Amino acid sequence: MHPWQLILPLGISFFVFQKISYLIDLRRGDGHIYGFLDFCMFVMFFPQLIAGPLVRHNEIIHQFGENPRRPEMWENLSRGFILFLIGVAKKVGLADTLAMVADPQFNAAAVAPLDAVHAWIGTAAYTLQIYFDFSGYSDMAIGLGLMFGLRLPLNFNAPYRAMSVRDFWRRWHITLSRFLRDYLYIPLGGNRGGAARQMVNVVVTMLLGGLWHGANWTFVAWGSLHGAGLAVNHLWQERGLRLPRPVAWLMTLLFVMAGWVLFRSPDFATAGGVMQSLAGLHGVGHITLDREYVAALIGGTAIALLGPTSQEAALQRLTPDLRLAIPAGAMLVYLLLLVGGRLPNVFIYFQF
Repeated sequence: MHPWQLILPLGISFFVFQKISYLIDLRRGDGHIYGFLDFCMFVMFFPQLIAGPLVRHNEIIHQFGENPRRPEMWENLSRGFILFLIGVAKKVGLADTLAMVADPQFNAAAVAPLDAVHAWIGTAAYTLQIYFDFSGYSDMAIGLGLMFGLRLPLNFNAPYRAMSVRDFWRRWHITLSRFLRDYLYIPLGGNRGGAARQMVNVVVTMLLGGLWHGANWTFVAWGSLHGAGLAVNHLWQERGLRLPRPVAWLMTLLFVMAGWVLFRSPDFATAGGVMQSLAGLHGVGHITLDREYVAALIGGTAIALLGPTSQEAALQRLTPDLRLAIPAGAMLVYLLLLVGGRLPNVFIYFQF
């Protein structure tokens, strides 16, 4: 019996989630009824259609009636372009370069155990890759939207600086987190019904969030892991317990990295092998990396942990200036040439 060969459009899950949120809001008595053209524009607005952010109807449709040639048009164009350029740089300059480090390690781990150095380098590279890949797409979408005079919601806020698992999900894929909260967690009962019921609700919510990423048990395990982490986090905070900030940050980051091992691995055998390698059970080893890869790892780590967020840089810190036009244009040309000189590497979240 041969499996069915199904062809699905890119971004189908994001598309469906947006429409689900609208229908549920109507059922709850929201009362927002839109004209046909406005609703079609909401459905078909291309920058966020394929991989988010998950924009709600009441965040964008009311903006369609505003005059795009309003006084701030040129500022929106310049800031939107810079944010789009930052997104391209994240994807092409960092994520695609880091993929050349992470992919060989996880491919090798599927065949034979890695030593500790290869496992840590591969895991660190993928941790940075998925962040810059997905947040880069979000920056591009938000920047393009701003160039049309439309403000799309923030989707990332320096997630690897989080001090807890709960804090991480306030910063990572923010629009998905709030969708899961408003349309799954709260309808399941939320924090009503006692601590035990709350823990069940949060684990079920995250389990379904993991399943949304793909029909693979590793995604379900990834969602369940984060659900359990959130449940423990709730109990920890309710009891007034606190860790020193450096310890809290390090434990959160290591927890998230362990989750990315599950997320990236094709099966549990590979994930288990990488976890064992991270613990040093297959020897220490050593690795030699090209300068390009070392620069991407160091630079990516510094940007993720120390630098301003892309929205903060483009929308608050930078002031539109004609003198920035030439270097910004030259950077975009360089990045486009970089794309053409490499094998294509699609956005990770295109598969979801």
